[in-house]
Parts: sequence; structure tokens; C-alpha cells
Amino acid sequence: MTRRLLVLSALLMIGTSLFAQAQTCQWSLGINGSLCGFRPFSPSSLWNTRAESMPTDAKSAAILASIGKARLFVDHEVPYIVVDSRYQPMVTVTLTADGHPKASDFCLAGVCQAPFPLNVDWTQKGQNPGAADFHGIVVDRARGVSWEAEGLSFVNGQWQAQTVAMWNLYGGDLQRPWLTPSATAAGTSWMASLLTYDEAAADRVNHALGFTLSPRHFPNRNDVWFTPPALMAIRSDGTSDPLAVGMGTRFVLRADFDETSYPPIARSIIHALKKYGMILEDRGSDMYIAATGDSRWPADQLRTLWKIMPTDFRVVTTQPRYGYHAYPKQ
Repeated sequence: MTRRLLVLSALLMIGTSLFAQAQTCQWSLGINGSLCGFRPFSPSSLWNTRAESMPTDAKSAAILASIGKARLFVDHEVPYIVVDSRYQPMVTVTLTADGHPKASDFCLAGVCQAPFPLNVDWTQKGQNPGAADFHGIVVDRARGVSWEAEGLSFVNGQWQAQTVAMWNLYGGDLQRPWLTPSATAAGTSWMASLLTYDEAAADRVNHALGFTLSPRHFPNRNDVWFTPPALMAIRSDGTSDPLAVGMGTRFVLRADFDETSYPPIARSIIHALKKYGMILEDRGSDMYIAATGDSRWPADQLRTLWKIMPTDFRVVTTQPRYGYHAYPKQ
């Protein structure tokens, strides 16, 4: 057994032990199953760290102005499914990303296949496993881990994915090697950042949210950088931009933002953006927040957030900054 597979086995055992000790109620199985108020990742995770007192970047105003007239949008198309791997059969997912030696934790002797406790009847983002942007997130309540796939598809009776990553939901931010792809462009966990209906309805969104920007705002290949909790960088193909932002950059809604006119669900999201902010973790449309694909979301309330613009935020100072060839040893 390789060192990497041994490490993964150890993580699974540790995650199972911690989960058994910390579980207070049984998570509900199925799409968007209830996690009983559980907050993924450790309290020390940057996702779970409050941001009101974090310093503002000197270029904050200019960076936000450069994003233009984008509006905040809750992209509620990312459901997850809760399974119990003691009873849910493991299926094989074949990794299809060519030319990426770090594309998965599950490559051995040139063959990349991941065990995945996946219900083959389940479809995810957009309810279409053949979609171009199809992510799979499976929460295993037996082990307290999430299995997260990018580019997941079901073709001719076989599951395929570009990347599969496993996360200990009781662990910290640095669970994987630097520059290792995951289901997000920043190498982060979807479940650590995902906005759920249950927490928004209870006004208990106690973590930073994940958001996207278009690649035109990223550094170019010569200046590419990222900051934790991101584990890797994404570059732009454009010219060098002194206002470019790297993966892991945090935007925080200004404390003086007037929330009085917003309905309850929108206010709970605003509270989270003031306390924890949102962290850049993927490429996509400007100012899109990742949320669960849940039919209970009140679309009329979410639409009120469209009034929030980049200039209503502040950019937190992004330190430390790491590049492709400059990051701490593990």
C-alpha cells in the first residue's frame, strides 16, 4: 500500500472516531439531509473564523471598483446527499483528468479509480449528470467525511469524474497537499463553505461562504498567488493586473450596511457576510455564492440580495500569499 493510501486510511479511522464521539443526533439520509446543526471543519478553520476585526487591504476600494456593477447572487444549485457507507454500496468512479498527476488522491500505478459511497440513482447540479459543470458531494454519516467530485458524469452505466477528494469534516483546512486539485478551483472543500437552507432559515450561518469571480480578475501566470484556506491558485490568461485577486481572498460586507429592509432569509445571509464574509474558491460568474440546491429556498427573498454590489464589501488583507513555487513545506 502506498504512503498516500495509508494516510487516507488513517484519516478515515480518525474521522470515524471523532465522529462517534461528537455526534449528538443522527444525520438524515438523502438529498440535503439534515446535519443537526453540525458545522463542518474545526473551530480554528479559516472558514469558521469571524472576520469583523480582520484588517482591510490598502487596495480594497480599487479592487472592488474594478469588479464593476456585478450583483450578489445566491447560486442555489449545489445539493449534497447524505449516505451511510455501512449500508450504501461503494461504486467505482474512474478519474478522467489527463496530464494532472495530482488530479486525485486515488491514483495507483497509472490507474485512477475512487471508491465512492454513491447512490447511482442520484443526480446533482442541475439534476443532470451530463452537464458541463456537474459536481457531486456525498456526506458519509458513518465516517464523518465528505466525498467531493468535479466533472461527475454517469456514462454507459459507469461513473466518471475529473477529480475526487475526500475531506474529514472534523478536520482543519490543510488536509491535502498544496497545489492538489479538488472539486473547487481553490483546492478547498465545498462542504466547508456551502450555504444551506437549514442554517439560513435558523439565522445560524456561522461560517464564511464560498463565492466565484470570472477569471479576468485573477493574476496572470507570472504573478499567480493564493492565500489560505485556498490550497492552490488559478491564473488568468490576460495581462498583469495590480488589482487581481488570488484564490482564498476574503470579502466582508461592511458593518454599516443597512439590512433593515431585507426579509428574514436574506438578513441571515447578510449577517454571515458581515461576521465571516465570503472567500473566493472557484471560477464562475462575478459575486455568485454557492448554496444547496433546495426547493425550500424562497426565490423572492434571495432576489433582494441582488441590490448588494461589490462596493458594499471590503477586501481583507490577503496574507500570507503563496505562489506555485513558494509555499510552506508539509
